[in-house]
Amino acid sequence: MQNNYGTIVNYFENRSTNASAWSFNAKVKVFRNQFRGVNDIPFFTKRLSTLLRNFLNAPQGFAGNPTAS
Repeated sequence: MQNNYGTIVNYFENRSTNASAWSFNAKVKVFRNQFRGVNDIPFFTKRLSTLLRNFLNAPQGFAGNPTAS
């Protein structure tokens, strides 16, 4: 418990969790599986950056995104 004390206290003080990071990682994993075997790397990175932009601009409460206002 001593190892995670700061994280636990952070939740109760700021009500922040890493749920948005877990959600985004899940979206990237699904996206990566959809484009498995793609040889066009610039296209893949452009689509991935679009996914990130959409995730960060999502309204509050959508996919647990605390950064959107």
